[in-house]
Amino acid sequence: MIRSNLLRPTFKNFGWLASMSIIAFFIIGLAVLDALATQAQDLSPSAEWGPFVEPDFPFFTSTLDTRKPGRRGPSDNLTPRGLILNLGHNCWACFDTDLLRISALWIGTGVTPVSMSQISYHSPGTKTVEGEDHLPQIIGTPWLKTGIYAGWQIGTEISLSDPREAGPDPKEIGRGPLPVALGRFNALRLTERGMRLEYQVGNVQVIETVEAILQQDQPFIQRSFHLERRETDLTLVVGEKAASTQDEINLELSTQPNSLSSLVEKVPRQDGIVVVHVKPSEQALDFQLAIGFGKIKTWEKTDQTPASPLRKPRWPQKLKTRAILSSTVDAYVSDNIPLPVQNPWHRNIRLADIAFFHEGRAAAVTFDGDVWMIEGLSGDLQNVQWHRFASGLQEPMGLCVRDDELFVCDRNGIWRLRDTDKNGEADIYEMFSNAYTQTAETREYAQGIRAAPDGSFVIAKGGSKCPHWENTMALYCASPRTADPVPSLVTDFALRLSA
Repeated sequence: MIRSNLLRPTFKNFGWLASMSIIAFFIIGLAVLDALATQAQDLSPSAEWGPFVEPDFPFFTSTLDTRKPGRRGPSDNLTPRGLILNLGHNCWACFDTDLLRISALWIGTGVTPVSMSQISYHSPGTKTVEGEDHLPQIIGTPWLKTGIYAGWQIGTEISLSDPREAGPDPKEIGRGPLPVALGRFNALRLTERGMRLEYQVGNVQVIETVEAILQQDQPFIQRSFHLERRETDLTLVVGEKAASTQDEINLELSTQPNSLSSLVEKVPRQDGIVVVHVKPSEQALDFQLAIGFGKIKTWEKTDQTPASPLRKPRWPQKLKTRAILSSTVDAYVSDNIPLPVQNPWHRNIRLADIAFFHEGRAAAVTFDGDVWMIEGLSGDLQNVQWHRFASGLQEPMGLCVRDDELFVCDRNGIWRLRDTDKNGEADIYEMFSNAYTQTAETREYAQGIRAAPDGSFVIAKGGSKCPHWENTMALYCASPRTADPVPSLVTDFALRLSA
């Protein structure tokens, strides 16, 4: 840590020059943090890290490639931005936040650990293969898959084509999110029983939970939905049956209460794609879709309503480290603050960025998707306290604080992390903006985010590699907070430098 009374500028007093000074401070600080991380690991060479994917956490974010030939289902099914949902009982789902679809349901042990963050987690210096040919894949047996089309569609007829505008390479799947008029992913919310997804289809708010249970020792997966009033027909594209077993997978539909069953129906199709038609109504609608083999029935979901159930802290421990203060009397000195590498979760800590709140607390993000809160960064630094705040993000390398709100940039977009139940941990991962494209290219990192004086965000990320352009780095500017609540890109402000 760099200690100086001069390094406390604010945007209000110093304007854009101050913000650039803070960026310079972060760059210097990151170099120091990298050295500290190496030093901290050297202090405990026998430390054995736990698994990258923690089995008791309900999700992590990842690219998912299910284009494997020879299996039933769509052959172009690639998810650049995926929420991998750990449902328990060896059941998994991947939710595509761009196309609002479950791109795959499967039973197994997760996904292959080939991303850069996963492959280097236990083996520092190991790198993943460049390109889009060696990506995380399903480990197990797929049950259902969808293709590159919207998971929810407005009307009764569905399109199996990608509704997004193509880029310079028309074959590139990573085209960013749906047009807002068709749908938008809003948030992921942790609950006492797991988690739920919050998004909108057109102007209809949707809450979805996905969970798994055992019935007579057989695993079943259920998708549960809560929809607000609807002025038009909606269609849910559940997917194509992809199981490679001889038994046919079954789907059972129900509503709560049963008197609303006329508002939703499963529609058969000759091509084998399962769709559910939801009719317009002034009434809110709750329905369930259970999926599995053999005799199946739905079960009641209790936390679909918009109210947020209180959660017990997942990581209640606060960890303490003591700094090694510099003995020099120079104007700027470096104090070494060890990382809490000895932690109850055996979690590796590879810090990528740090940001400060007004009262002196700091937040730090790791390349492995964790966010830590840090207190005690003043005085003699002998009681620096760390506690985990969030997890599951996809290779984040930047975060920033704006108006004492915390924003993290990863491959999925810009997340606003909120602790609404006041238990010291993020329970809402709000998608502030994913308005830019993201491909599955392994080197297309989200490399940084800073807040400008007008409230906009400047992000740096890797560019796409395709036949029509070189691999690039780009800077984008998202709209100020006073603009549309879904920030759009100011594309004139894109700067591209050859890699």
